[in-house]
Amino acid sequence: MPARRIIEVGVLAIVLMVTAWLRIDRARADGLTFDEQWHLELSTGRGSPHVTLPLNELIGEAPPVTSLRGAPPFYAVWSHLSGVAHPPLFMIVLRLWRELFGESDLPARSLSITCSLIALVLLYDAVRVLHGHAAAAWAIVLFALAPAQICLAQQVRGYAMAQMWACGALAAMARLDQLGLTRSRAVALAVCATALPLTHYFGVIADLSLGVFILIRLRGTTRRVAMGSMIIAAAIFLIGWAPFIREQLRTVSQMANPWQHEEIPAFRHAILTLGRAAAIPVRQIAEPMSWTGQWPVIAGALVSRTVIV
Repeated sequence: MPARRIIEVGVLAIVLMVTAWLRIDRARADGLTFDEQWHLELSTGRGSPHVTLPLNELIGEAPPVTSLRGAPPFYAVWSHLSGVAHPPLFMIVLRLWRELFGESDLPARSLSITCSLIALVLLYDAVRVLHGHAAAAWAIVLFALAPAQICLAQQVRGYAMAQMWACGALAAMARLDQLGLTRSRAVALAVCATALPLTHYFGVIADLSLGVFILIRLRGTTRRVAMGSMIIAAAIFLIGWAPFIREQLRTVSQMANPWQHEEIPAFRHAILTLGRAAAIPVRQIAEPMSWTGQWPVIAGALVSRTVIV
C-alpha cells in the first residue's frame, strides 16, 4: 500500500475514533426527551397510544407504550404514523435496531451515532473526489467536532440518518461527476435519493437540489441516467408513501399547531423570536461528560478559527 494511502486511512481512522468517542460520551449526558420517547413509541408499530390516554385522572396501570413486548410486527410501523409529521424509514430501522441491541436508551441512541459515523465516511469520500485529500480531511474534522453534529448524533430522531443518506447521495453524485457513469453509482444515487425523504421530509428539498445540479452540471448519458435515478426515487416515494401523507395532513394541524402558536402580542413575539435566534449558538454547545472530552472540541474550534481568519 502506498505511503499516501496509509496516511489517508490512518487519518480517517483517528477521526472516526474521536467522532465515536465524543458522540458516545455525550449520549450518556441526558435522559430521553419527549420527542425521543415518542419515536420509541412509534417504532413499536402501535402509533401514538399516549395521545388516547385519559387526561386529568389517575391511571392505575399505564400501558408501556415504548415496550416491544407484544408489539405488532415491524412492518406495521409503516401504516401507523397518523397524527405525526414523520415519514416511516427511521422508525422502522429503529424498531429492527432495538430488537437486535435492546430497548434501553443507549442502544436506541447508538443508531444515530452509527449513522453519523457512516455519514462522516461518505462526506470524506465526496469531498476527496471533488477537492482532494486535504480538503476532505478538514471537512471531516469539522464534522466530527461541531457541537451541533454531536448533539444531533445522540438523539433518537431521524436527523443523523437523513444526513447519512444525504452524504451518500453527495458521494454518488461526486463520483458520477468526476469519475464517470457506472451502474453501481447510479443505483447508489437512486437508493439514497429514495431513502432520504422517507427518513425526513426535508429530504425532498435535498433531492430537488440534486436534480437541479444534475441538469446544470452533468451532460449526455450521465445526465440522463442520473436524472432517471432521481425520477425512480421520486416515484417510489410518491407511490409508497403519498397515501399516508394525506392521512397525516388531516391530523397534523391538531397535533402540531397548538405548540407552534403563542397567544401574545406581535411585538412581544418578535422580541421573543429574536432572543431565541440569538441563543441558538449557546444552546447548541455540547458538553462532554469528562474534562478530557472537552479538548478535541476546544482545539477544533481554535484551529478552525485560525484557518478561517
